[in-house]
Amino acid sequence: MLAAPAGAPGRDRELLERLEYAERVTAQARGTVADEVSHREADDRSWIARQIIWVFVGVIVAGLGILTWGAQETGEWEDAADQAIDLIKSTVLPVVTLVLGYYFGRSGKG
Repeated sequence: MLAAPAGAPGRDRELLERLEYAERVTAQARGTVADEVSHREADDRSWIARQIIWVFVGVIVAGLGILTWGAQETGEWEDAADQAIDLIKSTVLPVVTLVLGYYFGRSGKG
């Protein structure tokens, strides 16, 4: 905060008050802009994560559908069940561990 010199005329005091007001408004605006930027970045990350999840779910559903269709055509349901379990183990488990590691690893830093 700036202080007016002793015995300064009224105009100097008025200028100092205006300067202090401008500094407060500028600091508030900086905080608002920083909050808006971080909010938008979080929204962007969230949108990207949702798109990846939908693609992942779609691929898993399609894979299981293809296995079911193949088993229906050939009648080999046990083989299709084994392949479905392998599909789930090889795709779902790594993604779940990746997500858990990301979130729990991040919470320790924040």
